[in-house]
Amino acid sequence: MKNKSIIMTLCPNCRSDYQNTNEYYIQRIDPTQIIKESCTYCSVKFGYDYEIIPKPKRKMQNRWVINIFFK
Repeated sequence: MKNKSIIMTLCPNCRSDYQNTNEYYIQRIDPTQIIKESCTYCSVKFGYDYEIIPKPKRKMQNRWVINIFFK
């Protein structure tokens, strides 16, 4: 299954929110873009166009946890 990317205009604050989740790869579409546009996420500030790519989900390994309590 392919991860689907989306294109969004993000201001610096909203971009950092996406980066801090650590669930997405974020890259500028056009590094030479000069004109900022209204942020797609907050619609308040202005930013650049980014491609947002969800990171693949990692499968959890079966791990047994044994808790031993001593008195």
